[in-house]
Amino acid sequence: MRKSPKKRAFTLVELMVAMAIIAVLMGLAAFGIAQALRTLRDDQRRNAVRDVETALNAYYADNAEYPAAITLSVNQVTITANLVVPLEGVAKATGNANPTADNTPYCYALTTDGYKIGAKLESGQWYVQGTGVADTCVDADIITPT
Repeated sequence: MRKSPKKRAFTLVELMVAMAIIAVLMGLAAFGIAQALRTLRDDQRRNAVRDVETALNAYYADNAEYPAAITLSVNQVTITANLVVPLEGVAKATGNANPTADNTPYCYALTTDGYKIGAKLESGQWYVQGTGVADTCVDADIITPT
């Protein structure tokens, strides 16, 4: 009587260990992708602030003063009828109280030294530029879209 050859296969424990390793690797990859996307959105916010800052400086060069207010709309910041800054990516406004698609507030205010313009990053910190730069923006300075 012949013995049939024993079939070799993975055990249940080996399969579970392999699946656990794959799950850990997928979790690490997802975290890395999420972090990269947060960084990308924050970079877009910083670029939008710098674009508006450039327009504010152009306004100042023509008028020797900064505008008292700027208007945020769905896809642009309006400083005057002739000075409009288009917004790209996360800078676009989508709701009454949330100036960006991901609820990022922007702010603008005149200061004793000039102005400040900023955007709140996903870390919760404000990215603020301008002549009278403060570390943060207050609720009264937040721009809501029209």
